[in-house]
Amino acid sequence: LEIDLYYNPLVLMANGSRVDGTSVTPVADAIRSFLASIEFDSTLVLAYLTDALQKVDGVVIPVIKTAQYKYGDLAWETFDVMRRPLAGYIRIADENLMINYIPYS
Repeated sequence: LEIDLYYNPLVLMANGSRVDGTSVTPVADAIRSFLASIEFDSTLVLAYLTDALQKVDGVVIPVIKTAQYKYGDLAWETFDVMRRPLAGYIRIADENLMINYIPYS
């Protein structure tokens, strides 16, 4: 995932952590929580992920720029709206999550 995330600088810092120190990675945590809520072999809908991101305190506008899926040794596939896994659950590794924090003023 590559996300442009417009944030409220009174709540979040440029690195995505909360100003009050209660969470270092609230946006990444919300993404992982959302993915964990998807049932086995169910579809990931990017609009639903956007909805989940909008619930994070300090997030003003989340824009999913790129979403890609990979299963095993197969090649990466870009998708725009939704993706059903070939098998199992959908998860994301830290190196595959790029969040561009942009202050909203």
